[in-house]
Amino acid sequence: MLLKYIKALFNYAGHRAWIALGMMLLLGLTQGIGLVMIIPFLHVIGIASSNGVNGYAEKFIEIMEFIGAEPTMFFVICTYLLIISLHAFGTKFKDILTTQIVRGFTQYLEDRLYSLFSNMNWLCFLRTRDSDIIHVLTADIARVAFATQQVFQLIVSAILVTIHILFSFSISVPMTLSALACGTVFLLVLRPFNKHAAHFGLSLRNARNNLYALVTEHIGGMKISKSYNLEAQHKKNFYATTETITRQMIQFTKINSATRMCYQIGAASAIAVFILIGVEWIHMPAVNLMVIVFLFSRILPGFSNLQQCFQRIINSMPSFMAVLNMEERFKAGAETEEERLRGDDDEADTHDHAHDIHAHGHEDINSHNGYVFLINSRTFTLEKELRFDSVSFRYDKNRTDWTLNNINFLIPANATTAIAGHSGAGKSSVADLILGLLAPDKGQISIDGKILSDKLLQRWRQRVGYVPQETFLFHESIRDNLMKAQPDASTAQLWEVLESASAR
Repeated sequence: MLLKYIKALFNYAGHRAWIALGMMLLLGLTQGIGLVMIIPFLHVIGIASSNGVNGYAEKFIEIMEFIGAEPTMFFVICTYLLIISLHAFGTKFKDILTTQIVRGFTQYLEDRLYSLFSNMNWLCFLRTRDSDIIHVLTADIARVAFATQQVFQLIVSAILVTIHILFSFSISVPMTLSALACGTVFLLVLRPFNKHAAHFGLSLRNARNNLYALVTEHIGGMKISKSYNLEAQHKKNFYATTETITRQMIQFTKINSATRMCYQIGAASAIAVFILIGVEWIHMPAVNLMVIVFLFSRILPGFSNLQQCFQRIINSMPSFMAVLNMEERFKAGAETEEERLRGDDDEADTHDHAHDIHAHGHEDINSHNGYVFLINSRTFTLEKELRFDSVSFRYDKNRTDWTLNNINFLIPANATTAIAGHSGAGKSSVADLILGLLAPDKGQISIDGKILSDKLLQRWRQRVGYVPQETFLFHESIRDNLMKAQPDASTAQLWEVLESASAR
């Protein structure tokens, strides 16, 4: 999953990812040059002799003499400041670029998932919990964004550690090998923590998903909850879930903290041993020892940073897996391209349709058990009837029993038709089939002899008004809600609709 995630990230970022990596490498090299400048600086101010710095001071002086510059303390300081300034400007550019990549990749996942969500069919929607969709689109993608930041930080840390190691090799091969051995031992010893981080990441993701489900269901069933005095049960479930989330977050923090603590203690012990060996056994020059201790103080914590970044990334991978799984669910339940696109002959009358819906009373009204369909008679002519011919349907395709089995009936035009029956008889399913939200498993639905196929479906939906049993309004003004059906409606038309609905 981690490799799939990194591949998806770099496929999205393209050349920008390589530019960012190049900037990271350049900045690492610049930082390394800044470290190298310490040695000539110490030589110029007289702290170090030319014989004790492995020739760095001599080479620096030779370069200065070649370009005609005098290697004074002022010149060395100015050179050092110039390098640091360039490094700072480069860091700013790199930070902006990585932020663009991180946020762009996050937006790409959000937009792609939401597009698939918008295009899924009604049956897929019924089988998916609202809270699962909301959680993936918000919390899970936010964790993926955090993982993206950690990926770049991991790469930066790896580059800097590599540069420090290479520079350390030029000073002392045995001491550098010892530092690498210590870092490798730390990685191997603390490797089991990675599995725990992945485990707690999955547990934390599931607990947060349950929290979303509890809140969403409580809001949706608030009236029932109040009428049956279920507040105490809802609070009990909510408290238990938040307790689980807190426990999982503390456990993961313990893992990260334990990793950091082990590296800090181990690095301090290793540096102390290096100093002892360098002074007592190898008799390393003081300047070299000071520089290599400084390098080790960065190399060994660098291993710690690599380990912690990796743990944070794999802790977030369950969210990336949830995003991919939800995408696959939406793709499997997507409406066909013909269902989503209008027919070629529909484009010309789109504007006319906007003037016809809910205007001047030119509609025929057909109602079905709480569903009301306003069928425009001018842009989509229903002259005779809407017919069900041997229609069968079932929600679970693996079951043998049918929700509707071999249904035959017709709804005449210019008439009011009511469908009555006991709860669970299939009235809502019939209404959803008429709307085109569901498709028959057997048989066919026709409008004046035209089969309600994929090509006709989008046009049919645009010509049918739907009023559910329970009123739903978007969290916008009344005007905005009305204009969703007719975007260019005039104020007079809106007032006419309100009067017709006795809502004025």
